[in-house]
Parts: sequence; C-alpha cells; structure tokens
Amino acid sequence: MGTDQGTRPGTTDPEAPQRIEPSYPKNRATLGGPRLGPVGWARWAWRQLTSMRTALALLLLLAVAAIPGSIFPQRGVDPVRVRRYLEDNPGAGPWLDRLGMFDVYSSPWFAAIYLLLMVSLVGCILPRSAQHLRALREQPPRTPRRLGRLPVHREAEVPAPAEEVLVAAREVLRRRRFRVRPEEDGALVVSAERGYLKETGNLVFHLAILGVIVSVAVGDLFGWRAEVIVKEGETVTTGPAAFDTLDLGPLVDPADLPVFSLRLDRLDVEFEAEAEAPSSVSRGSSPGRSPSRRGRRPPSPRNWPSRPGRRLGHLGLPAGQRVCPRGHRP
Repeated sequence: MGTDQGTRPGTTDPEAPQRIEPSYPKNRATLGGPRLGPVGWARWAWRQLTSMRTALALLLLLAVAAIPGSIFPQRGVDPVRVRRYLEDNPGAGPWLDRLGMFDVYSSPWFAAIYLLLMVSLVGCILPRSAQHLRALREQPPRTPRRLGRLPVHREAEVPAPAEEVLVAAREVLRRRRFRVRPEEDGALVVSAERGYLKETGNLVFHLAILGVIVSVAVGDLFGWRAEVIVKEGETVTTGPAAFDTLDLGPLVDPADLPVFSLRLDRLDVEFEAEAEAPSSVSRGSSPGRSPSRRGRRPPSPRNWPSRPGRRLGHLGLPAGQRVCPRGHRP
C-alpha cells in the first residue's frame, strides 16, 4: 500500500516556509510618497523637449511638413496659380485651403513645429555649449590611484627610469594631440585626454542650424515682397498703393516701406520653346535720378537683380532692397 506524503489543499505544512504578506497596500495609487506636481511635470516636459532626440524628431517633422509647399502652389509665390488650382479643383481645393496647403510656410501648424524646433535647439545646444566650454578650460582629470577603477586599463613594465618614461609618454601624447595635464611636483604620473573635437563639430553644426532658423524667422517677420507691372519706357514710384501684389511680414508697417522710383528703359526676353517660359531676361533700368549721373544707363546683366552697391545703389535704391524680374528671384 502506498501513502500520500503530500499536503491536501486547504491544509498547511508546519515545516514549510511561511509566505510573509506585505503590510503596505499593493495599489500604487494608495502608496503615497512624493508625486510630481505642476513644477515637476513642467521640468519633465522641458527635459523631454530639450533632448537631442526630440530636436532630431522635430527637424525631420519640419522637413516632412515642408513637402506640401513643393507640391501645391503657394500664394506668396504665385497667387494666380493658386486661384487657377481652386477653380480646377472645386471639391478638394477649398479643403486644402482650409488646411493651409497654399500657405504652408505661414500656416499655424508649420509655425508651431518651427517654434518647437527652435526652442528645443536653444534648450539643448546652449547648456551643452556652456558645459563644453567649461570642459575645454579645465585641465584633464587626475590619474586615479587604482587603475582597476577604470573600465579599460593595462599594466606593463618598461626597463627604464621612471622620469625618462614620463617624459617620453608626454611627448608621444602631445604628438597625438592629447591634452596633457601639467606636471605635479613629486608625482610620477601622466594624465591626458582628447575627444573634444567631435563634440565641437557637433555643436557648431547645430548652432549653424539654429542660425539658419533664426535668420529665416527674422526675414519672414521683418521682410516684405511686392510685385508691380512696369511697361517699357514707363516709370513707377513705389508705395503700398502702387504695387499689384504686396506681401508684408507680421512686424512690417506699410508706412515704413521705402519710397523710390524705377524706370524700365528696355526689356529683352528670350523664351524656351518647349517650356514656354522666359529663360533669360536683359533689361536697362534706371532707379531714380542723380545730378552727378545723367543719361541712359547701360543694360543690366541677364537675370541679375538690382542691388545697392552694384550699379544701382548710388542712384537712389535704398539699402537692403532688391529689384529683379518675376521668376528670377535673387
């Protein structure tokens, strides 16, 4: 006959180890302790926003968001094509217009990505740049007394006096562009480090991206662009009412627009037979008149914008302004 040495359900073995039940509640919501308040959540959100991973994701998102600006016509570039597109697509055109597909670069959603990217880059790059500058000014760290604490170390014996070995090691490290810590009195150690050039290039690259973003933002806020039709032999005087189309930046006052006159003496255009578009434009223009320069001006080079300091600046074209044929933007 056999006997069952097991324990029946519902009974306990006095020799078996007892399970200790915790006295604290298992529900983490009732545990208590420190929690994230409004300040803690704000710090967490700021750290997430200013991380390099978030900056790269926003940069990729900005590139993807700019794709519709290359697919659909933009009002700031060619409003005639936008009107024609809306007439040819009465169903999808109004919905695309509501989504800002014809004003991509001035739409709220594009500006939101733009601002988030700029804030992320500023919060990520500036602290890292300050930390990098402090690291460059400081000396390499001291050599630890126990090399076993280093993740990678190796021991070797050299049959030479310690002073000569130290001098040779310093020379070899300097030739390999290591930053060597100055000698200490009585210390038979050498401390050197390198690797800052990679971080410097990384920071310079991201600072350049930030500079491009800020420059584009400043140009969009304080810049303006206008179009006017000038017939050959006519003179036009600039002003908000004289332009056919006028695109002002959000911070530009129409009263601050410069006033100057431009006369089109001659216009020569060469067209592409297949594209039916002008391939080159040659013109003779005279912005204003000057007592010291009278008579007709020589024709401007082909496709060349009129800029201050280049042929036209001394005749009255205000500084910072450019005049060029439509479709040949500088």
